[in-house]
Amino acid sequence: MKIRFNRDLYDAANVCAKAVDETFKDYVGIAVRMLLSGKLKQCSKSSELLTTTSASVVATINHPGQDADFIRLALLSAVEFVQSVTPAPFIPKEKYIIGGEFE
Repeated sequence: MKIRFNRDLYDAANVCAKAVDETFKDYVGIAVRMLLSGKLKQCSKSSELLTTTSASVVATINHPGQDADFIRLALLSAVEFVQSVTPAPFIPKEKYIIGGEFE
């Protein structure tokens, strides 16, 4: 089954998939199963990442029993969950010096 995904959603999902050593196709399957089982909270349906345009990415996935809107919703819910629990990287501007003064 081929589904069109928003480019930003596709890229974010690829980052999440690589973080857990999965392919995009398998990560979509995990997201769908987790949303169906109730282990994943559904995100807002009004997100602009759920819309597709001519610049969207077409990906082949293995869930013919679900409609494309539900699959996009499950994937966005999984990506938003991962992004909410992942701390932002802390990169100091300068190395800290013990005993140094801070401005």
